[in-house]
Amino acid sequence: MFVQSSVKQKRTWVRLMFDDDVSFNEYQVLVAEMPLYDDPLIGIMGEAGEVAELVKKDRRPGDRRREIDKDELTKELGDILWYVTRLAHQYDISLQYIANENIKKLTARHNN
Repeated sequence: MFVQSSVKQKRTWVRLMFDDDVSFNEYQVLVAEMPLYDDPLIGIMGEAGEVAELVKKDRRPGDRRREIDKDELTKELGDILWYVTRLAHQYDISLQYIANENIKKLTARHNN
């Protein structure tokens, strides 16, 4: 399902370095080829903690508040996405399918 030839993969990596429009499917194929050193679920929890730390400091009162660095937040959210992608890949679930099913669930929940 997520297999791609190495020549096509290299072309895709080069394109991704210069193109901001990456589909879920392209992202998932590329992430699946990267080495995995940690359990994805533990990775998600660790990265979520890093996001929580950034948001916590942004929500402090008064002069103790440290405005959130959106570039840093983007990087940490990207790390979460990477681990979610690896977890989905372990169970042969596409990100596109996850997004579609989530929209169906939320639409049903909020339209009632």
